[in-house]
Amino acid sequence: LEKSELWFRLKSLESFLSNQKVKYERSELFMKIKAMGGKDKQIKIAGSNYNIWCVPMEKPYTEGFDVEIKTEGDII
Repeated sequence: LEKSELWFRLKSLESFLSNQKVKYERSELFMKIKAMGGKDKQIKIAGSNYNIWCVPMEKPYTEGFDVEIKTEGDII
């Protein structure tokens, strides 16, 4: 599998974890993301600034699934 990055908003990750009944303090999430080789970046979308994060990952297997994979260039 080829290497890729998973980009996300921290608020979305916190919401997902909460739905899964997993509790982390925001500072713990920062440390875990950094330990995974993660990084953050500020981007502008439709005139608004957003802080997004990414972690390295292998490209997901999506054959047979209706999944749209977007690159950073697609978002900005």
